[in-house]
Amino acid sequence: VSKHDITSLGEWVRLKQYAYDDLGNGPTPDRKILGQIREIQHGNTHRRALERQVGDLEYINTRLEESLLHAVEAHPPKISLLKKPVINWDVPTEREIVLHISDTHFGQCVNPEEVAGGRYDWTTAARRMGMLAHRVAGHKLEHRKNTTLRLVLNGDLLEGKIHDDDRGVDLMSAQIDGTRQILTDMIDYFRHHFARIEVMGQTGNHERWPFRGPGRPTAQKYDSATTVVLRGVEQIFRSAEDVRFHTPLTPYCVWTACGWRFMATHGDDVFSIG
Repeated sequence: VSKHDITSLGEWVRLKQYAYDDLGNGPTPDRKILGQIREIQHGNTHRRALERQVGDLEYINTRLEESLLHAVEAHPPKISLLKKPVINWDVPTEREIVLHISDTHFGQCVNPEEVAGGRYDWTTAARRMGMLAHRVAGHKLEHRKNTTLRLVLNGDLLEGKIHDDDRGVDLMSAQIDGTRQILTDMIDYFRHHFARIEVMGQTGNHERWPFRGPGRPTAQKYDSATTVVLRGVEQIFRSAEDVRFHTPLTPYCVWTACGWRFMATHGDDVFSIG
């Protein structure tokens, strides 16, 4: 159909009437005609819904990439240049300090005017993590030479974007970059106080991508924003021989220390307790 044909028939509005609007304007439209009208309407609705989904996904991906690139350029990752003895990772230490961190929900902002006595934002989160790191660094200094620090990052580190009402929740790009900055600074600080650090990474339910659906993830749980953060932090420390990362695809981490076997997991999608 040429543009001339469309124009001669009265443009889009008239064509739409020819197609199905006028079919229902007769005195006694039969069931078949009404069915044809609804079929066309449902088809158009489905098509528009698909177009919105594809367009939204492309828009979100583009904005996320642009925002992250800008954030990293504005705050480039830096780690300390330290000289340490060569570590034989095959020989375990006699002691371990396990620092378990979960549900920090970085990116959530709690207004003290809405919650009496409560406040939470990036500044509060950074200060709390700083105080925690300071206390861990001063724990049992007399055994420090034969101690491994095991940092268990056990999910819901980010607030995510999983609720329809996301007031007080920062952008996903800000959550990813802000969490990356806090973890990078914390691990680098620990490198000045411990000979070796092992980082165990797990994802929770809050960091899942919106396209994964509204329910808690039970398959491919690692497909989340936390995995992006952990892989990024691992790359930042790729030249540091005193830090190792373990980010498994399973929804749990396991390790052996001091003759015992340990497991860490985030949540009720691994255990079913009846």
